[in-house]
Amino acid sequence: MNSVERKATAILGAILVAQAAIHFFLLDDLFFNDEGHFLAYSWMAANGHVIYRDFFEHHPPLIEFLGAPVIALAGPSVEALRLLSLAAALLTTVCVFAAGRTLYGKKTALACAAGFALCAPLFFGFWFVTEPFLALAVAAGAALFLSWSRSRSAPALAVAGFAAGAALLLKPQAAALIIALPFLLRAYRAKRMDYLVCLCSVAAPFLLASLYFLANGALWQFVYYAYLFTVPNAAAVFLKLMPSGYYDFILIAVAFIAAIPAALSLASRRSTPDAFVLLVFLAASALFAFPRVDAFHFVPFLAPLSLALGGMHPGRWRGYLVGLVVFTALAAWGTIILSLPANGQILHDHATAAYLAAHTEPGERIFVAPFNPHLYAYADREPATYRLTFGPYVLNRAAEEEAVAQLEAVQPKYVYFLNSTFEGETTQDYAPVLYEYIFSHYDPVYFPSAPRTYEIVLVRMPGA
Repeated sequence: MNSVERKATAILGAILVAQAAIHFFLLDDLFFNDEGHFLAYSWMAANGHVIYRDFFEHHPPLIEFLGAPVIALAGPSVEALRLLSLAAALLTTVCVFAAGRTLYGKKTALACAAGFALCAPLFFGFWFVTEPFLALAVAAGAALFLSWSRSRSAPALAVAGFAAGAALLLKPQAAALIIALPFLLRAYRAKRMDYLVCLCSVAAPFLLASLYFLANGALWQFVYYAYLFTVPNAAAVFLKLMPSGYYDFILIAVAFIAAIPAALSLASRRSTPDAFVLLVFLAASALFAFPRVDAFHFVPFLAPLSLALGGMHPGRWRGYLVGLVVFTALAAWGTIILSLPANGQILHDHATAAYLAAHTEPGERIFVAPFNPHLYAYADREPATYRLTFGPYVLNRAAEEEAVAQLEAVQPKYVYFLNSTFEGETTQDYAPVLYEYIFSHYDPVYFPSAPRTYEIVLVRMPGA
């Protein structure tokens, strides 16, 4: 390794250290609502339960496959799971650098890596949600695809395809990236064998997951709940939330429009297929932000965006100015989101979990509704129903009646109820059957948030 390589490696190392430092600085006593869901699902998987067969989940399963071993080793700890997200974010920065080096050289690559590393944490890039892992799949896919375009190495193409296939096990929207891959291969005038290698590697993650669920008697549930069920529900949520999310649409539109001339600048100086790669990965990762366009959904988009902005001509100050404005806007947006009160964040509720554990026996089931399923993991008590969450985006009258029938069969002694509001609707509005059953069969006994009463622990009435 010569002195230039050592210097570039040292700078990249400093960027990674700064990124990790931001991660630990941003940690607090709250965690995002979705983290509680993934904590509970990973805990169930770690206890030997099969996703979709033994409990309901409306996301593809890769995040639980990643979280279950961590839960098995460290127990139900959000902090331990967040280390996985940190590792994914650091690897994403490395992949952004690798792709940038292929496109522009070391100096610009370091600038691209620094842009992603410093902006991503402001969008909650270290929460244990799907987005940090999607960002890694996007950045790794782009870096390996560009590497293959130079070397024509079959292993690089295979791993790039595998990364795209793995993204499909995180979000159904990754299908957009998979559909685009043959067009990218055509742009690079790939050989027939390259198409075969790409097809096999893209299909491998889904086929492996399918074999696992087939062996556990849950193949149909996997296909239905992870994909067929999710898409129409996501579309419904998107249409409902679109009027209130126009600020986020403006942000992604501005960022995307700013990235297009950067990629076109790259095309004029370098290679049109390279620019096509960036635009495809930009478009695919932009789709990951839907249907709920919250700030953290932009994390995968930041990786190809930082690469596209590097395509500005190094000798033109306007290119640097546009890049600076875009990244400043992204950082400012993330900072504003961080400053908002609540913002979907919840307490760990260790005291509530301790109450439930102290008043029930090991092996006894409890019921938590409509949200905060992490209490199952913290109390080490399994759920009384197939569904662990009861949000309006995954609930209908049949699901309510199914849950009530299961509650009547199991008759858990204790119920935790969160009197929450979702987009202006209370639990009583979107789950009236479940609400009526709980308050006609259980009496309030403990208020974790006293003197406020939006959290209630209830005990079953005698003879109910």
